[in-house]
Amino acid sequence: MRIAIIGAGMVGRGPAKAALSCRHDVVLAARHRDHAAKAADEVVARAAASAEEAVQGADVVVLAVPSTAIADVCDEIRRHIRQTVVIDPSNPLEPDPALVLEARMSVAEEVAILLPEARVVKASNTVLGARLTDPVVHGVRLDGFYAGDDPEAAVVAGLVAATAFRPLDVGDLRSARSLEHMAFLNISLNARNGWSWSSGWKLLGDTRGGSPGRLTAVRATPPPRRAWRTPRAGAARAPGRARRRRRAIRRRRSRARAGSRSSPGTPRGCC
Repeated sequence: MRIAIIGAGMVGRGPAKAALSCRHDVVLAARHRDHAAKAADEVVARAAASAEEAVQGADVVVLAVPSTAIADVCDEIRRHIRQTVVIDPSNPLEPDPALVLEARMSVAEEVAILLPEARVVKASNTVLGARLTDPVVHGVRLDGFYAGDDPEAAVVAGLVAATAFRPLDVGDLRSARSLEHMAFLNISLNARNGWSWSSGWKLLGDTRGGSPGRLTAVRATPPPRRAWRTPRAGAARAPGRARRRRRAIRRRRSRARAGSRSSPGTPRGCC
């Protein structure tokens, strides 16, 4: 597979190393071309001159950039995304933490609106940066949670497993909101208690299998938010609504970016 990773920081280098270990073709891009080249040299991958160049012909795209930059990246790559698996490992950056908890939509759901032809999966956002390449704590293998609407995007489970995390499918893309809250809790605990930014999530108990349970039934029903893509009366007006939603997301992310510049620095491990 050809995997394009947008972002040259820790969040981008971790998946790059995992993909290369599975003998996938990996290309990295970043806002600054020299940053992409340096990261590519470090993991022995290729560097692209831009995000748009990197995603051309890619089977999987990883948006390893801050949530405040995602709208701009999606605008740049949208015309090249056709049934491409797009992985969002980011967490919402807001000047007021309460906005994270009160949000009615996850960053991953926003990506699905910004890239309507993508197969969006939320993955690796619950992992603090220091743990991306060190997933075992006191002999315990941490869990790598992922969520998406497309069951065929199971390639993500393979990439999560390649990073040595235990892959756990938590359901459709709406579950990304819960994953972002899990990440927010982990980040908040580290910031409040002065921890070392190395904590991670692990479900204990009997998690070995059995009946697939209710999540499968939920996944089988397409989420209402994407129903406009099914032809029906009045469908001609739907693209206009989609454009308005994309503009609203861009405005929200721009406000968050402006607020984050005037607030204290982002804790390590927060994407």
